[in-house]
Amino acid sequence: MAYIPKDATQVTQAWLGAFLQAEDLRLLEAEPLAGGQMSDLLRVRLESDGKRLPATLVIKLASASSRNRRLALSFGSYRKEVLFYRRLAPRLDVRAPLCHASDLAPDGSRFALALEDLGEGGSLSQMASASEAQTMAAMRALARLHASAWAGAGAERQLGLFPDAEAEGAALPLHQAHPWLPRFADAVRASADGFGRMLARALDATGVDLPPEVAGPLGRYADSPMDFLPALLDLPQTLIHSDFRLANLFFSGPGKGEGVTVIDWGDYCLGPAAFDVALFLGTSLSIERREAWQDKAIACYCGALAEAGLDYRAEDCQQACQALMPACFYLPAMLAAGVERQELELAKELL
Repeated sequence: MAYIPKDATQVTQAWLGAFLQAEDLRLLEAEPLAGGQMSDLLRVRLESDGKRLPATLVIKLASASSRNRRLALSFGSYRKEVLFYRRLAPRLDVRAPLCHASDLAPDGSRFALALEDLGEGGSLSQMASASEAQTMAAMRALARLHASAWAGAGAERQLGLFPDAEAEGAALPLHQAHPWLPRFADAVRASADGFGRMLARALDATGVDLPPEVAGPLGRYADSPMDFLPALLDLPQTLIHSDFRLANLFFSGPGKGEGVTVIDWGDYCLGPAAFDVALFLGTSLSIERREAWQDKAIACYCGALAEAGLDYRAEDCQQACQALMPACFYLPAMLAAGVERQELELAKELL
């Protein structure tokens, strides 16, 4: 590719034709989409006589906001998302958008993805609360994802098997087959020094008053995350999405609860399986629904793992979710550090 667009204004017919390798492509319409924090989204309507392409695609680019772009670069989010579609998506048991083309700047500062357009009918606002059917569907989808890269109990040195196509189908330890994969431990280390201050600013900016049973464990974790890391790494490990919440899920089927497509793959890492469970239950259900369905949801997740031949007891998963709860507060704390009102409102809802 000659260049990667800096923003939506550079997504031209000529660029799209080269990106999608369709010389006769015609760009009929380009519509900005809302919803991305670290990236910008554009729905394009296309025609092509020679190459079979969908009528619409979603183009995903680096954020035009310098603050959000710097934050994404600090996490390597753009590089991770491109590598997910290139290397991981075909080998994981998860429904993700089909990727028709991808490009990445050598320094990771810009990227471009041409993704399947999932429409808008199956997505929900993060301000909403998942239904019971959606909650159980999300848990089953999460279990299938985790089972396809399961490492079992123990620290990172015990990571399990993961097939790698570059090794001609041989089963290699996950960290050997894909040494570029980020680690949960690295994310904790990178955020450890500033987490306490960022959380305090988030609570002050949003005016959220946490109950004592949450504020106590969260405060102890925020003071010294590294003290908690060894125990968290002894929990069952797998490839986790790390941002598995309502806004990143599309539901389809009768009642919108059967099929689940997972989007936004810029934060995945090797980490505790229960982190994704805890984050979903903590951010995607109202307090009343969480109290009513949490045990059933965890049992559903563990039951789906059992169907894949994995033994993770519901009571162990419940305890792991409780241990990981403080780490789940990093996302809303980070969002509240932003200057945009939309991010502050989202942070308040998540907290």
